[in-house]
Amino acid sequence: MVNRQVWITLLFVSVLCGGAQSAAAQMSENELNHLLDTTERLLPRWELALRQIDPSKNSSISYQVGKVFEINYRMGREQVRGAHETIDRLRHHRTVSDELALRDNLWTLREVASAVVDAPESSSSVVDDFVYLMRETSPVENRLVSEVMTRIGELESSCGASK
Repeated sequence: MVNRQVWITLLFVSVLCGGAQSAAAQMSENELNHLLDTTERLLPRWELALRQIDPSKNSSISYQVGKVFEINYRMGREQVRGAHETIDRLRHHRTVSDELALRDNLWTLREVASAVVDAPESSSSVVDDFVYLMRETSPVENRLVSEVMTRIGELESSCGASK
């Protein structure tokens, strides 16, 4: 996954090195810490919501929906674990690739939630939990995208300065 993010970052830098500068200001350390704190507060709720679709504890659903739940349960748990690890790295050393990795973790969690919400046998309480988490996660993910683009813009400016 990190290789994909490094590749995406390099692609952005190579495409943007000739473009316009970013107008947004880089996120301060306090803003980043607030964002990381918000994400850390959401992760246990993601874990709880994912437990609701654990296929080993959900015998009243069809095989087809059970497979959808199984795939998304595993993917969601992997993303929560990855988000915890990425947050730990960001608290010690801030990098664009880790900011992008955290954004990717959150985006994938929202995709998992979307698949669960769309499953025909999802209970209303499960749907409500996942919709709430998608709504709460979206602003964090959007801010991370903005930050990554700002940081890439800064790299772009330094590429232009060295020409």
